[in-house]
Amino acid sequence: MDDLKLVNATQICVIIEGAEFAKDFNYFITVQLDGQGEKRRTDISARVTNPIFSANTFYLPLPTNRIELNMRLLFAAFVVADRDGNAEQGKGQARLLGESVLELGPLASVLTDVKGAGTRQHLRFVRVHEGKQVTVGRFLVTIRLVPEHAMVPTALDAGEIFHPLPVNDPFAEFLWRVRIDFRAGVDIPFNNISTSGLPSPYLEFGWSAYIQQRPPDNEMVRSLIIPNSRHPIWNHQELFLNPRNVTNLDGFFWLLLKDRVAAESLESMTIPITAMRAFHPVHMEVATSRGGDASEPRCQIYCSLTIEEAITTSFVDHLIDIAIIGVNWDPLPTSTNKIMIAMTTHGHHLTEIPFTEIDLKGETNLSRELLRHKAERHSVFLTPMIPITPSSHDNPYNSQAVFTIPRSYLENQLSFFLIARDESLVGNTRHPLPNTIVAHTEILDDDLQTSLYAKNDKTLYVPMIWSTSSSMYRVLGQCKCTIQIGVFSLDKQEDSSIEKTRIEDRQVEMGKADLSYSLRATQPRNKNEMGGAALSIGSMAGGGGGKERWELLARELQQKQELIHRLMKENDEKSDALKLTGAEIIDLRRQIKLLQSENAILRQRLHEEEEIDVRAVVSKEVEQMNNEELKLKIIKIAQMYRNERTRNEEFEKIIKQAQGEVSEAYKYKLELDKLREKHERDMQKLQKVQSQVDRVKVYRETIKKQEAVISKLEKLLDKTLKDTQQARETVQELEKLRTENLELQRRLKDTALGTQTGNSNVEQARQEVRRLERLVAELREQLKSKRPETREDQSDWEREKIQLEVDLQRAELRVQTMQEEMDRSSAKFAKELAHYKGLLAEKQSIIDTMRIGQDMSMDKY
Repeated sequence: MDDLKLVNATQICVIIEGAEFAKDFNYFITVQLDGQGEKRRTDISARVTNPIFSANTFYLPLPTNRIELNMRLLFAAFVVADRDGNAEQGKGQARLLGESVLELGPLASVLTDVKGAGTRQHLRFVRVHEGKQVTVGRFLVTIRLVPEHAMVPTALDAGEIFHPLPVNDPFAEFLWRVRIDFRAGVDIPFNNISTSGLPSPYLEFGWSAYIQQRPPDNEMVRSLIIPNSRHPIWNHQELFLNPRNVTNLDGFFWLLLKDRVAAESLESMTIPITAMRAFHPVHMEVATSRGGDASEPRCQIYCSLTIEEAITTSFVDHLIDIAIIGVNWDPLPTSTNKIMIAMTTHGHHLTEIPFTEIDLKGETNLSRELLRHKAERHSVFLTPMIPITPSSHDNPYNSQAVFTIPRSYLENQLSFFLIARDESLVGNTRHPLPNTIVAHTEILDDDLQTSLYAKNDKTLYVPMIWSTSSSMYRVLGQCKCTIQIGVFSLDKQEDSSIEKTRIEDRQVEMGKADLSYSLRATQPRNKNEMGGAALSIGSMAGGGGGKERWELLARELQQKQELIHRLMKENDEKSDALKLTGAEIIDLRRQIKLLQSENAILRQRLHEEEEIDVRAVVSKEVEQMNNEELKLKIIKIAQMYRNERTRNEEFEKIIKQAQGEVSEAYKYKLELDKLREKHERDMQKLQKVQSQVDRVKVYRETIKKQEAVISKLEKLLDKTLKDTQQARETVQELEKLRTENLELQRRLKDTALGTQTGNSNVEQARQEVRRLERLVAELREQLKSKRPETREDQSDWEREKIQLEVDLQRAELRVQTMQEEMDRSSAKFAKELAHYKGLLAEKQSIIDTMRIGQDMSMDKY
C-alpha cells in the first residue's frame, strides 16, 4: 500500500508558517525542488518580525512520481528594501537574507506512510558571515505527498466545453452519493502571481461532518481547469460517493473556488445537508464576496447538486437511469450550438432556468434559500450542456446525460424541456449557459414505464412541441425535433430475475424445438409406414412403450437443464474473471501512465544529451584549419569577445546609471508627492487663516458700529447732563422767585392795609407781581417739559449716568483689547504667510529642476 501511494504521489505539498526574524522588515520566502528551475514564493509580508504569509501553500511536481534519496528542498528568505513609499505599487528591492536546505531522502518513510499526514520540520535560515554560519531566522514547514486522486485536474483548452459523463463503477456500492454539475463561472478575480494576471480557476467539492472542519484534499472531487480565463465554462459532471463508515446523510458539503496558481481558496461555501432532500436537485447561482465595485464586478458561480440515496427500505422501489441519448433535428439548425435538457416532476411547466440566487455578501441566508427550495413540491433535473449534434460517448447507455431517480417517480407526471442559447438575450444574463426554453414534451409516464420493462429495444423517440412565446420560435419553428430517451434499471435482483425469465423462456423454446424434432423424426414417410407407426404407437401405448418415451424426453430435458446450469456457472466464473481482468487493466493503465511519464523524462534527458553531444562535436571547418589559421581565428574571436565585453560593460554602466537616475527620479517623485501633500495641508491652513482674517474684517466693522453707538450715547449723556444742570439752576431760580414772591405778597398786604403809602408804589408792585407770575408760569412750563421736578428723578438720572459711564469704560476696554489682539494676529499671520510663500517658492523651484533633469535624461536616451 505504501508503494502504491509512493508511485501515485506526483506532487509534494509544502506549507510554510511560523516564520521568525530578528528585525522588523518586509519578508518573503521562496521554495524550490532541487534540480527544478521553477521557484515558488510567498507574498510580501508586513513590516514585522513574525511575518504571516497568506500565500504559503505550494504544490511542487515530482519529476519521477516518487521521493528519491537525493532530493532536496531549497528555501531562501529575502528582505524587501525601499518599500515604504512603494507599498501601494508593490515595488521594492529584494535582498537575500539566508538559505535553508531540507533533505527529503531521510523523510521518505514518513511521507509515504498511508495513515500519516506528512511531517512537520523546524528549520532555520543561515548565511555565511566571516567564514561562519550565522542563523538569521527560523520557520516551520509542513510537507506531505499528494496522491494522484487528490491531484489538481489537468488543464484543458478553453474551447473544449463538452466532456464525457463520470464513470460509474458497477461494483461500487453506496448508501448515498452526490451528482455535481460544475457549470460555469463569471468574472473570476485576477491573480498577482501569473505574468498575464489571468486566473486558471477550478472548483472542488467535498463532505465534512462539521462546519469548522475542512475536508481533506484526497477526499474531494474537482472540476476541470480552464487556463487563463476569467469566464470559464467547466460543463463537467462528477459523482461523489459517501465516505467509508459514513452511513447517515448528515453533515456539510463544501464548495471551494480555487486558482491553479494561487495557493489559497478564492471562495469557500458550506452547504448543510439538512437543507436538502434526496432526488431534488439544487441549481445555484452563487454571487461570491469577491469584487463588487466598478473596477471589479462580483464573481458568480453556476453549479448544481443532486443527492442520490440508495433505496434500502422498500422491496418494490429501486433506482433507475433515464438516459438522454440525444436530440435529433430535421434540418439541423445553425443559430445555436449549445442546448440543455430539463426534466420536471408533478406536471410542472418550466418557464425559466431554475437557478436559486445565493448572495454570500448580502443579507440572503444560504440555509433559508435552500429550505425554501426544499419545500417545493416539484423537482427540476438539468443536464450539462450537450452539443446540438449527438456524439458517441463511452458509457453503458451511449448517452449524452443521465438522470438517476427512483422507479416510483415514473408515476409523478414527468415531462422534458429543451433549453437553447439565444445570443440576442446575452445582455439580460451574465452566464454563458443556454437561457431560453424553446420546446417541451407531453407527460411521458406511460412511455417511460414501457421503456423500462421492454426486453430488447428500450429507446423512445419523443417529438418536441415548440413554444410559440419563445424568442427563438422563428428560427427553430421550421425544424422537426425529437428527443431520444431510454430507461434502464439499476436493481441487480430485478436484472437477475429478468435474465432468469429470459433463460427459462429460452429453455422452454429449446424443449419445444427438441420435442418437435423428435416427433418429426418419428413421423412416417408414406401411408404404409403411417399404418405401421399407428400400429406401433398403439402397441406402445398398450404395452407401456409410451411411458419409456416420455421418460427418455424427460431425461433429455434434464440433461439440457444441467447443461444450461453449467453454462450459467461458467458465465459467472467468466464474469469474475472479467472483474479481475478489469482490475488488471486499470493497474496496467496506471503502469502505462507511469511508463509514459518516465519515457517523457527519458526523452527530455536524451534530447539534452544530444544537444550536449552536438555542442561538443568539433566542426569539420575547424579540423581542416592549420595552426596559423586557428591562431588568427582565435585572435579574431578574442578581439570580438573583448569588444563585445567592453560594449557590455558600457551598456552595464549606462543601465546602472539609468537605474540610478530612475531610482533618483522615483525618490524625487516620492518627495514631490510628499511636498504636494504638505502643500495641500499648508493650503488648508492658509484657508483657515484667510477665513479668520475675513472674520477680523467683520469684527472691525462691528467695532466701528459699536464706536458710533458709543459716541451717540456719549452725546446723549452730555446733553442729558446739561439739561440736568439747567434744571438744577432753574429750580434754584424758582426757589428764589418763590421767596421773592412771598416777600412781595407780604409787602402788598402791608400796602393794602395802609402800612405803606403812595399809589405809585402799589401800581409798581402790581406790575412786578404780574411779571413774576408770568415768569413763574414760564418756569413751570419749562420744568414740565424737562421733568426735573423732584429729587427722586434727579437721583434716577444720576444713577443712569453713572451706569452709562461704567458701560462706556467697559466698552472702551473691550475695544482696546480686541484691537491689540487683532494687531498681534495680523503680525503672526503675516509671518506664517511669508514663511509658506517661501516654502512654496522653494518646492516649485525643485519641481522645475526635476522636470528639466527628466527632459534632459529623455533627450539623452
